[in-house]
Amino acid sequence: MQSRQNCKNIEPKTIFLKFFHENPYVNRALEIDIFSHLSNQGKVPKLIYQGTEYRIEEYISGRQLTVFELRNRTIYNKVAEFLCNLHYDFSLRQIADEHLGKNQENIDPKKYIEQYSKQLRDQVLAIKNYLQTHQPVDNRLEILIQFEEIFLPVDIVERYINTLNQLGESISYVLTHNDIQECNILAKDENNLNFYVIDYEYATFAPRSMDLANYINETVFENTYKCGSGANSYGRF
Repeated sequence: MQSRQNCKNIEPKTIFLKFFHENPYVNRALEIDIFSHLSNQGKVPKLIYQGTEYRIEEYISGRQLTVFELRNRTIYNKVAEFLCNLHYDFSLRQIADEHLGKNQENIDPKKYIEQYSKQLRDQVLAIKNYLQTHQPVDNRLEILIQFEEIFLPVDIVERYINTLNQLGESISYVLTHNDIQECNILAKDENNLNFYVIDYEYATFAPRSMDLANYINETVFENTYKCGSGANSYGRF
């Protein structure tokens, strides 16, 4: 079922047309409702029309903030403030509950960690095999091996579960953005403190610290490196 938003007094000079692509990791119905809710609050671009296959938004002639800007303490604090408001938006929480079920009943941390660690191991192994075959002239293979030793030890699942058990009831599960990085933080004008956080495709219930931890992790590396984006850059020339 498609829902048309009230277009009165909305006359953008330029629009942005976003088509939805099938993705098994995306709860599209949840993303649609989140965007509609945040658009009504002015926290994302204005929503002009939204259906099940595409969305028409106001086009923002801004730019993505860089990793170096996101390392700035003032900008970091503004992002943290935004995330705090997102996590404790009870209307959003009700929307998420409708799509995902009650959050505490919907989470199995051990199952999630086991699944994610296996996917990450498989990806790292594939990239490592590629690099060993093609023998790059730089130190990407060395860095990848160090990453594997530090972040993917044999007992990785047990370590994470033990950490969660130590935290116990102090873990607060909230609706998280789950993909906070420079490509999803869009400056609305020349003032870098005026920005939109976009792309809620991977929003889900997770520990409250997840978004901030992901933000810090993403700002360690420059994902716009010429070889590609993120971990995939290690497998390209």
